[in-house]
Amino acid sequence: MSAGPQTRERVLQAARRLFGERGYAAVTIRAAAAEAGVSPALAMKVAGSKEQLHALARPAEPAPLLP
Repeated sequence: MSAGPQTRERVLQAARRLFGERGYAAVTIRAAAAEAGVSPALAMKVAGSKEQLHALARPAEPAPLLP
């Protein structure tokens, strides 16, 4: 299985969810892969490292504050 755009997005969405729920220290590549339904090797192909996964999973711009 290759890390196509849909797979990449699934991994990043899973990582966003996990980092938001658990915090950086508690999330692993394996956990993000399991949440996305892919192998850890494929998740590593998407990001390369936990640090890179965190950077890719962060929103490009912060969400606007509500009044």
